[in-house]
Amino acid sequence: MKKRLLAMLLCAAMVLSMAACSSGGAESDKEEKTEDSGGKKK
Repeated sequence: MKKRLLAMLLCAAMVLSMAACSSGGAESDKEEKTEDSGGKKK
């Protein structure tokens, strides 16, 4: 019973951390692309 509860808590923590990290990564990629394209035009 304790192992099952611990496994479920760890799975939930991993899912939440992956969801949080993936949403922030998309925004930073967009910013980097706009900065790179701006530098090439100069």
